[in-house]
Amino acid sequence: MVCEVHAISKTRSSGTVEEPDVTLPETDVQTAGISRQINIEHVLIDNNATSSHSRTTLYNNTLVECTDNIAYVCLHNEIRKDTFIYDPGKIVQQLHQIPSTEQKSVTSECESDSLIIPSRMQDNCNNKGSDEDHDNFYHYSDYDECEGNENGGAYQCKKCNVAQFRYPDGTVRLRNPHIELMDQDILYHLALGSESHDLVEMFGDVKFICMGGTPKRMESFAYYIMKEIGHKLPTGTTLQDISQYSYRYSMYKVGPVLSVSHGMGVPSIGILLHEVIKLMYHAKAKDPIFFRIGTCGGIGLEGGTVVISDDAVDEMGNHYYEVPMLGKPVRRPAKLDRRLVRELRALADPEDPYETTTGTTMCANDFYEGQGRTDGAFCDYTEAEKMTYLTQLQSNGVKNIEMEVVPFAALTHHAGIKAAVVCVTLLDRMKGDQVCAPKEVMNEWQIRPQKLVGRYIKRYLQTKGRISFDGHGSMAVKSPRRFKLVQQESETFD
Repeated sequence: MVCEVHAISKTRSSGTVEEPDVTLPETDVQTAGISRQINIEHVLIDNNATSSHSRTTLYNNTLVECTDNIAYVCLHNEIRKDTFIYDPGKIVQQLHQIPSTEQKSVTSECESDSLIIPSRMQDNCNNKGSDEDHDNFYHYSDYDECEGNENGGAYQCKKCNVAQFRYPDGTVRLRNPHIELMDQDILYHLALGSESHDLVEMFGDVKFICMGGTPKRMESFAYYIMKEIGHKLPTGTTLQDISQYSYRYSMYKVGPVLSVSHGMGVPSIGILLHEVIKLMYHAKAKDPIFFRIGTCGGIGLEGGTVVISDDAVDEMGNHYYEVPMLGKPVRRPAKLDRRLVRELRALADPEDPYETTTGTTMCANDFYEGQGRTDGAFCDYTEAEKMTYLTQLQSNGVKNIEMEVVPFAALTHHAGIKAAVVCVTLLDRMKGDQVCAPKEVMNEWQIRPQKLVGRYIKRYLQTKGRISFDGHGSMAVKSPRRFKLVQQESETFD
């Protein structure tokens, strides 16, 4: 049956579909005959033979075949059948794995001439394991001129499925259909609003978002990066804490760099990531890169060692971030950009008087018992049991423990944003639990991750040479009345 595939412009994704745990054997996937794939966010399938419609709204998908009301999709290297019965105002969805008897080879019946997505951008379903880099991220060279496409974008990689995370001009695309329907989106914890502030004017030139735990550390980083990239404030001005009226996070803008404190732990950084990703959307920022610059406890690493995370796990060894939504657990993969990891590692200076390494980072929900410490108010395990646990972590490739990497990796990956985590160890947990280094020593250690990220930003700007330094963190008020309301709302502590 012939069917037409049309892109639905400016459609926002509506939610996450829980995936079955069962995975088809790799041989079954290979023999399914996938010969043609189309990257999509949303497509509307019009069947000439019937009056019914089908709509696919899954994430990270490739449309493989459509017939009647059925769309066969390749989802995380599995072949599944996704049936959507469309009715105005209501979508009834069925999702299940295709029985082996129903597996079909892909035909060329679907016409895709009207797709707005560049045809050379192809999903990586047929490249399982061939290159871990290809995922939700952009992977053209950050240091070479980007090859354009017919829509004016800068997509180069033929494997990455990024169209659902970017508009053709490279600006951030949200996976939430409700935001664009709102009269104003108040970024409550940042004391900003989409209608009270001119977010495009304030943040449209942002390329790098650097996050760290404390306001003081990120203020120091703002001054450090200002010196490194040669950014100068207008005479008579100083750096301004843009989110000072929120009393929750601190935010400083230095040209294309945003320096933000994220607090401590999973909930705090999760809230910030939601709002900063939305901020990039409202600001129409193009291809932003996120960094977390922090501290951690090393496992077999001396204090002062810099660790670039190449993988993220929780206390149970899971590689995903689980959040209860509407009473049901939803899991999102915690993935970091492997290419960005390699680029950062290559910038480590052999002359540095400390080690820079890469490895798996464990995210804990607690500073004491959750990290196997014996110096908390409570402890129900022995020193020997603690050491057995830490030794097991070390044998599994875990290099350090902190409290934010899993949500940071998962939410940036879910948004299709390149991200990396660079931390410095404050102690070797194999030798003790308490942080005993003198304050002045720890202050010097905490500059080490900043130096590495600063090298990346400086090199990027030197190579590109096209980033505007006009913005310096001043307020751009669009509506004085709404500005005052947002400020008052964010000042409340409830």
